[in-house]
Amino acid sequence: MDTSTIVSVRGPATERERVLATPSPVLELVYAHFYLTARLDRVPAQDRVPWATSLLEEDPELVGDLQALWPEEAPHALLMVAAAEFEYLTDATPERFLADAPGLPRRFRDTLEKHIEEAESDDVSEDVADDMREWWQKVLASGAALDGATWTEAARRLGDLWSWLEPTWQREGHLRVDEACQDFRHKFAEANDVVGALPSHHFVQFEHAAAHIREAARSKRVLVIPLFHATDGGVNLDLVSVQVIAYGLQSERMFEAVHARVSEAARAAKALGDPTRLMMLTLIARYGRFALTVGDLARQLDVSQPTVSGHLRNLRELGFVTLSKKGTRSYYHLDADAVRGALEAIEGLVLE
Repeated sequence: MDTSTIVSVRGPATERERVLATPSPVLELVYAHFYLTARLDRVPAQDRVPWATSLLEEDPELVGDLQALWPEEAPHALLMVAAAEFEYLTDATPERFLADAPGLPRRFRDTLEKHIEEAESDDVSEDVADDMREWWQKVLASGAALDGATWTEAARRLGDLWSWLEPTWQREGHLRVDEACQDFRHKFAEANDVVGALPSHHFVQFEHAAAHIREAARSKRVLVIPLFHATDGGVNLDLVSVQVIAYGLQSERMFEAVHARVSEAARAAKALGDPTRLMMLTLIARYGRFALTVGDLARQLDVSQPTVSGHLRNLRELGFVTLSKKGTRSYYHLDADAVRGALEAIEGLVLE
């Protein structure tokens, strides 16, 4: 479910108008709950969304209670699918959803056979139908593992979470989501293309997802929901008669921020990727107690002193080496922390 925070499932829903962009307090709540219980511990503190950081500071007990109630990821999917399946997404408040939450597992059990039947009769391969059936059963099994008292407590804690989120939602979030909805409607009216009206760097722009969404838009309702409480994540619920697409308002800004980090990391990678510069760093590191000069490095590498000076200038700009002087001589020293930081930055981008 997550950079990307993505949920893709299939199941039944009911038909409505073809394309609707709307705020959804219910999905805001469910997504915030997912972020706190399934993502928070995997996100470095400096990269967390501001509201989650504030909540941790102001009410860590609530976060701990929510995390303790939901030991697995599947119940999060159950909440998201239930919000769409049972038509809570367009409610003006989460009140009805919260009141009904304790009974959601039972309602899912009652509709499981319909899910499986429609999955098998839908225009999908047998393997896809098997995957869909397996997913629904996993959701139901994990939901059933939480007894009725736990679901009742979860609903109460969700209500507590919304009480904390609601003031900011009313003051700022709703307005910003309304603006995003208007922007989507304007772009959709111009191009009559759901994908083209969505953020350029959202995951729905990937070829497979884009083709599927365009096909869905020809045969079912499409519900577009900008999420105030999400960053670059999102939700893609592919139900039988409705496609729900939700995306974080910060998706474009987050892409730009990552692009800037990549550009900086690429400079470091380019410097470290040059054999001569990397050999220079290796020599400076291994013979640090000798404090190597430009001449020392030139002789060791069998290159000219101007060539060494050019490489050292690049390494100094990146902070990988420092310079000290004694009389007329210049000596170079490795800044291990700077090199380590550059490598960690690359690792964080690729492996986070």
